[in-house]
Amino acid sequence: SSLSFKCSYYADPQGTDTFAGMRWRIGEVGDDHYEVEPVWESPRLATYHREFTFPTLPLAPGHTYRVRSRFRDDTGRESHWSAPVQFVVDEPDMSAYQAGLVISEIMYHPAKDGTEFIELMNIGKSSLDLRPLRFTQGIEFDFQSAKIQTLTAGARILVVSDEPGFTKAHPNSTDAVAGSWGSGKLANGGERLVLAYGSGKPLIRLRYDDTAPWPETADGGGHSLELKTPAKRPDPNNAVNWQASKEQGGSPGT
Repeated sequence: SSLSFKCSYYADPQGTDTFAGMRWRIGEVGDDHYEVEPVWESPRLATYHREFTFPTLPLAPGHTYRVRSRFRDDTGRESHWSAPVQFVVDEPDMSAYQAGLVISEIMYHPAKDGTEFIELMNIGKSSLDLRPLRFTQGIEFDFQSAKIQTLTAGARILVVSDEPGFTKAHPNSTDAVAGSWGSGKLANGGERLVLAYGSGKPLIRLRYDDTAPWPETADGGGHSLELKTPAKRPDPNNAVNWQASKEQGGSPGT
């Protein structure tokens, strides 16, 4: 969920038309944290707006943070940082994600290099904001920088290993690509995947394998792992809930 704050009105003895910029920041405070080291700080914003919405940040539940802002005038002078607004982060409400989001397909050992992918599906009834999510194990990918950041009900989205290679192999699936994880490959011998919320709270954890009872034709035979009945949200760690794709190359985005 988003964090929005308001600052004071801009005031300058030289007049209100001297505004030249402003910045916002969040810093953590506590026994092991000193606020002067920001968790996040905006670039200088050239337009004055009292209200500012921070991007989705990995703020830790139970931790204390302070928000401040400052102004700059047209002579280059900057104000002091404002008095802080202090808050404690609550536990996130992940119920919509827990009910609606599944990893529905995995291409971990393709016949062609550069065509690995992970597919996410929204089996819920409402759209999901993907910006708080990131893969933290198996691959590293942050949806904060993804090309697609909202997953509508019933829709599927793809994170791929190499976007040019994937696009060449699957030209009809490019509209579903959120981005690429850029480096490394999914382990051909199986590994754990973790999709986390916010500061790293696990949302989906699964471990796939390349030996029976897992479908062995997904291990280099050109097929992907497909979740059999994603709408029922089966246990993704149980091999009986997965099958090899019927089509060579899998069925990404469909």
